[in-house]
Amino acid sequence: MNELNEISTEYGVDVCAIIYTPSDTSQPEVWPNMVGAQRVLERFKKMPETEQYKEMMNQESFMKQRITEANEKIKKIRKENHEKEMTHVMYQCMMGRGFEGLSLADINDLRWLAGKKIKEIQKRIESLKKAGHSTVAPPPEVEAPALAATAAPPPNVKAPTAATAPMEAREVVDVLTTDGTQMP
Repeated sequence: MNELNEISTEYGVDVCAIIYTPSDTSQPEVWPNMVGAQRVLERFKKMPETEQYKEMMNQESFMKQRITEANEKIKKIRKENHEKEMTHVMYQCMMGRGFEGLSLADINDLRWLAGKKIKEIQKRIESLKKAGHSTVAPPPEVEAPALAATAAPPPNVKAPTAATAPMEAREVVDVLTTDGTQMP
């Protein structure tokens, strides 16, 4: 019966259950109570027949739906974790670690991720320019906990000037993260 309460709460739907046990000839078990079950069943019976079948779900179809949703969630989390792992590897490579031990697929993922990060940085630079900033200076240094123990801090990066922007902008791109903080 706890599952029914979870379903009702999680999905915001009215739920009832009437459970007959084969060995027990007495009254069935009713959830949430007799009045609540009658109310849900009356609402259900008032619906057109096509709507009744559309809304109807047996335990098997419900479990299949929950499994599908869980699998989609797992797939999404795995993708996010892989991107986080590749981001960590990318920062390690920027700090001097080579590509040793990486598979071709990982290197390809790093290429994609680096391109994505560069686009994000370019968008950030453009938004700062539109906001009236004539030069784009890196934010103050912030220590990243995951990399602090394994990587040395990068050299100080100066804000690009009009004369040196093409040359120094590359240095800024190398040390900024997506949220605008500087790599340690």
